[in-house]
Amino acid sequence: MTVESSSNSVGSTMVEVAEEDLCVVLARAIGSKVEKQCSDLAGQGKDAEVCDALAGAIKDFMSKSAEGDAGNGASILAHAIAKLPQAKRDALASKFVTEVSSAANEDVALSALCRAYNTFPPHSKARLATLMSILEFAAKSGKTANVASALKGKTELIKTEHGLSGGSYRDFLFALSGLYPGPCEESFEALNAYLASFGTGSELNQISKDKNATKVANRLVSELMRTPQHFKCDFVVALKVLGGKAHECVKILVDGSVKDMKKFCKASSAFLKELGTTEAQCVGKVRLLALAAIGAEAQKGRGGDEISYASVTEALDVSAEEVEPWLVRGIGLGILEGRMDQLHQVFKVQKTAHKTFGDDEWATLRDRLGSMHANIAGVQEKIRVTSK
Repeated sequence: MTVESSSNSVGSTMVEVAEEDLCVVLARAIGSKVEKQCSDLAGQGKDAEVCDALAGAIKDFMSKSAEGDAGNGASILAHAIAKLPQAKRDALASKFVTEVSSAANEDVALSALCRAYNTFPPHSKARLATLMSILEFAAKSGKTANVASALKGKTELIKTEHGLSGGSYRDFLFALSGLYPGPCEESFEALNAYLASFGTGSELNQISKDKNATKVANRLVSELMRTPQHFKCDFVVALKVLGGKAHECVKILVDGSVKDMKKFCKASSAFLKELGTTEAQCVGKVRLLALAAIGAEAQKGRGGDEISYASVTEALDVSAEEVEPWLVRGIGLGILEGRMDQLHQVFKVQKTAHKTFGDDEWATLRDRLGSMHANIAGVQEKIRVTSK
């Protein structure tokens, strides 16, 4: 690669021509002062010092160069840093991502960071630091779509690759949640995982000391209320330790009534405004979860697998005319499965969702798995007898 000056335009263009030291080529493109410094250092075999000098100049080079040259220059430097011994590589990678993130063209900067992430060795601190910088840069610049798409479904893979746990895992999840400016399944999962990472034992008490826990809790409650498809409230255990309005609100969803929620909303208008939600959304959510609750009770045999329209009217605090629309809505969102018997004014419950997954739900699951195992064993025995 060499650098050719163009008589028709300002600046230089890098093109592939030979196996010259690419770092020296980049230094030449940056300017004579940096070129001399890097040439001298390269001649002495001081590769880390060459990378350090280039890292200090890469921001200005990227800001002044054409997009192609800016991206290629950053890639040359990233590859050079990737070849260094671990300690020097990690330190220079941090400087590299800081300087690249400050370049004037945000699109080129983000692209360069992503290419650097793929360049740095797997499992390395340099690779993880670059990933964190990508998440923060994308969120800050509002250029999140492509990054979010590339990382979709890869949370566990990244956690395993870098051995993330405790605080390091939470830092990643918090940064990941920043890719989603509005409520969605991915952000809800990331925020849920953040609180779940504290566990359920004595370590849960550490949540009150966490710098982001309250923000995460409020976002979770906001997304829970604003997104019809979300109704799991397992994080209520973590919220209990944090306390405050977020816990009060979710506790009503789990154990309270529609009247309780209406009372809470009237007394907490500032909190609802902070979350970006409304009383109608909160009341609608508690009504849907009330459907889940009475459906679960019916499945336990206390209602003969049926719920009466009258019980829906009472539990949801709605008129008789509103019962079927709410049942239809619940079925559409997967909260209930079954069929309406309009003649007898009952709903035949086949399946219901659970607000939280506790001891009763685990017991039910064990029973179902036990029955499934017995059924499979029976089928296998029949096949064995028949094949003799």
